[in-house]
Amino acid sequence: MRPRQALTSLLAFPSLTNAGAVENVRQAAAHDWNSIRPSKFLEYHGCYQNGAQCARLILPLDYKNPNDTRNVIVAILKHPAAVPEGHPTFGGPIFLNPGGPGVSATEFARTVGPELQRRLERSGRRHYEYIGIDPRGIGFSWPPANCFPDDLFSRQILNTEARGLGPLNEGDRTVPYGLALQDGFGQRCLTADSSGANGGPIMAYAGTASVARDMVEVADRIEELRRKGANKSSSATNGTRQDVARVQYMGFSYGTILGHYLVSLFPERVGRIVLDGVVDPQDYSTGPGWTRNLIDTDKIYTDFFKGCHQNPSTCTLSRKEDTSGADVQHRFERWLHTIQKVPITSIGPTGDIRVLTAFGVRSYMGGAFYNPLATFKDMASRLDKAMNGNATALFEAYFRDITPQHTKNGCVFDQIQGPDGGDGGVPVLCGDGDDVSGKDAGWWRRYSKQLVSQSSIYGAYWATIRFRCSRWPFKSSWQFKGPFTAPAPKVDASGKPVPGYPAAPNLYLTSRLDPVTPLVNAREMRKRYPGSGLVIVEGAGHTAADVEGNSECFASALANYLETGSVPEKELICQPECGPWKESCQGQSSLGLAKRHDARSAGNRPKFPLGVERL
Repeated sequence: MRPRQALTSLLAFPSLTNAGAVENVRQAAAHDWNSIRPSKFLEYHGCYQNGAQCARLILPLDYKNPNDTRNVIVAILKHPAAVPEGHPTFGGPIFLNPGGPGVSATEFARTVGPELQRRLERSGRRHYEYIGIDPRGIGFSWPPANCFPDDLFSRQILNTEARGLGPLNEGDRTVPYGLALQDGFGQRCLTADSSGANGGPIMAYAGTASVARDMVEVADRIEELRRKGANKSSSATNGTRQDVARVQYMGFSYGTILGHYLVSLFPERVGRIVLDGVVDPQDYSTGPGWTRNLIDTDKIYTDFFKGCHQNPSTCTLSRKEDTSGADVQHRFERWLHTIQKVPITSIGPTGDIRVLTAFGVRSYMGGAFYNPLATFKDMASRLDKAMNGNATALFEAYFRDITPQHTKNGCVFDQIQGPDGGDGGVPVLCGDGDDVSGKDAGWWRRYSKQLVSQSSIYGAYWATIRFRCSRWPFKSSWQFKGPFTAPAPKVDASGKPVPGYPAAPNLYLTSRLDPVTPLVNAREMRKRYPGSGLVIVEGAGHTAADVEGNSECFASALANYLETGSVPEKELICQPECGPWKESCQGQSSLGLAKRHDARSAGNRPKFPLGVERL
């Protein structure tokens, strides 16, 4: 069996330079994971650079059936701590998940671990090792969830055909034809999974509950290895033996779903839990699904034009005669109305015929809302040029990776493939949520209309997320629908966690205006999990970490929680040190967490319109 090496990236979010994204993909594939022998015990091997260590751990395929002897292999990458494990300041491992579903956590730990180490450990009182575990079916774990094994061209044909359909809320033909495409996609997935083309079944066993259980198992294996190496007990939280190995975890966006599953299913295994960009787990796992994400999206749209008017020196969309941001917005919307009627056509560098619609422009803008620090000035420039008759720059942004680099005869170049390819996110979001495989065209039109009523900019695009599940043929082996809560944390007189209870409350992080994980979600989850704290970074963007812009308030609150387990008694409001219209700002947060979006730029994000959205 061979692990998936590199497949074309799926959907999603920011990286401004395609060259940088391609280089990261090349680095991701630089290490041969197949050279690491899988083991039922944790065995690290040197990999990549900067002292990174990798392992492949054999785990049960089906936790719900103890008689099932089949296995999965999860890929693990560790960015080591700055001190030895026996050092009094060693704070143990922190598991990281960048979101998705479908994004490689090993890549996230490799690229972001050093930056987290630099920013969160400046006091010297605690030093951590940062662990990325590729969820089953995703990244470098085995077997891969891939419905098009060794067939990138057929995948691209499906994506191109789906993109040409347009949004679900336009036209009578769109939904029925889209359902037929999804039926074909389901058949491809069923064949790949049942035939062993990917190395074995995975689609029904890739749900978040199983991944949360995997994290507990990895924590036990880490503790086992530490005891072996040091020939004494050690702790994931304070360096002394404890009742069980506790999981310390930082999850972003969909990663907050994984965090809530972990805390709700295994509260006795919780150490420190940081959740940034909070998804409502009840909405995610029950009902139509993904209906509480876009509450604040259009507020960012309005703020974009307001900020543009207030910063004419850095926003090329602004005009001297404008009296407010509304003037800029109305001018843009008049232009958008014209291309709604007559889309723009262009021939790409490899001869592809490209059509840009109003739906495409809205999708592009929605993607830019994820990281205004990195995108707003550039987006304003591209839109301004397009409105003045030169749409080349806008086409470059929107279509950058929609059609992979290829030869004239259609052969796809290997170098644009990467660990976030395949279909790993589909079995997660479809398996975790309620079954929508039998819904008819009318139901999907009403669903799309509901989301468009929430956000005129992003609603039509967002409706395509669950549409991927419209003909999904698998049933998850382990679903969890709640309750999403946990006992209040307990510690004894010496400060050690009481067995059976969380060691600390959750710490929630959020921006004031998040395009897909609104503040209201963080506030609701804070109520459900006793004693939890909340840090709000003023500004717009997806996750506080991508908005905080060198905020000492933010970094101090996070570092203090990881060290002590204490959270702010009231909502803590942090002001970012940077803003999207400041010329001096570098376009990404000081924590470097925008790196997790490397293959996911505003230009990349509409790549698979009927594919898996990346939270």
